[in-house]
Amino acid sequence: MIPRPGGVQTALEPNAIGIGLLLQHGVKIRPEAGGHFRGAARRAVAVHTATQREADLTIAAIAAETGLSRYLVRALLIEQGVIKRPQHRSAR
Repeated sequence: MIPRPGGVQTALEPNAIGIGLLLQHGVKIRPEAGGHFRGAARRAVAVHTATQREADLTIAAIAAETGLSRYLVRALLIEQGVIKRPQHRSAR
């Protein structure tokens, strides 16, 4: 489990660079609100409330604008608590 309170640095240490890029490109991350997006992702108010398809399109738009891979963008957003880590059906 990854600790969240107080913005504690978690699993992916080099993400500070990637998060900086996301912030430069208008992605506004507010962990207490679950994340709010502007810029490339303004179509979806928050990825965590969007459908899976909208979330994928939003992540693709952020990736295209920032030059990061979709995988890295998704990892950064999971790291920040903006979107939830995928759950396996058997884990429920």
